[in-house]
Amino acid sequence: MKERIIDSTWQQILKYGVKRFTVQDIATDLGISKKTIYAHFDSKEEIIAAVCANLAAADQAAHTEAMEAQTGFFERVDSLINAHSHRRMPLTFRSDLKRYYPEIFARYMSLEFLKDIYHELLAQGLKEGYIRSDIHPLILELVLGKCMEAFDDTQLLTEYDITLQQGLHILRDVLLYGVLAPDRH
Repeated sequence: MKERIIDSTWQQILKYGVKRFTVQDIATDLGISKKTIYAHFDSKEEIIAAVCANLAAADQAAHTEAMEAQTGFFERVDSLINAHSHRRMPLTFRSDLKRYYPEIFARYMSLEFLKDIYHELLAQGLKEGYIRSDIHPLILELVLGKCMEAFDDTQLLTEYDITLQQGLHILRDVLLYGVLAPDRH
């Protein structure tokens, strides 16, 4: 029953948003009483946390799978972009969660797990000679991490009509090829 409640909660979040759905919406969807839901969860926040735990596990698994593929540096970069941009969550979910449930966001939606992945990816790029050896990898990791955090600002993406995947591809091109026109190098 717990998994059914979690699945229904996710559907309610997709339909109404993380703040606006109610426990009654879940009960109605499942044809059960709120009392049954509260037999499994103490609060709406606890249900949201369970949903976030599932999403975080799936997100980490997708990123780990992208890194475990035996491919070259550029293929891994593209695999990570695809893993990040094909998340199951809508753009507004992370920003709404951060706004309305900051403790849950901090616990489950942190991008901290990406630090090790970025470190490994950049080490591969250095080893294979794709990244200049005079650039300190820590600085690259910081830049990449901050850029990824910026994509939590869904208002910016929406305002400029840019999808997450488009934004990530632009970021890839800027980081790998720079901003100067090829004839200006």
